[in-house]
Amino acid sequence: MTSGNSLSKTKKIIIVIIVLIFASIIGINLLLKNQAVHKQNYPEARSKVIQLGQKAWGYEIYVNDKLIIRQTQIPCIEGETPFSSFKDAHLIGELIVGKIKKGQKVTVTKKELAESGIRF
Repeated sequence: MTSGNSLSKTKKIIIVIIVLIFASIIGINLLLKNQAVHKQNYPEARSKVIQLGQKAWGYEIYVNDKLIIRQTQIPCIEGETPFSSFKDAHLIGELIVGKIKKGQKVTVTKKELAESGIRF
């Protein structure tokens, strides 16, 4: 009778171990899928400020190390006016990077320029 009881306990332990292994495999699989989706939604993006002249600045946007935008003038305003400072070009370049990472449209509005302190 005790050998049957110990066999039953052994079977229960084996079943518990198998369930834990499957749960671990499923959990790891879900984690890896979640990381893959996260990488797809948030590409590697960065901005680089470029000097166009003595007091003329612009920016470049790279996604996955590929140049996708070269902005040599303040966006959304008439004319071809470059940014007047490194800081201004950097602010708007980083605004664009943030939008890319969030999957938003990479447009800049006059309101966003004003909120960033960009004079035009």
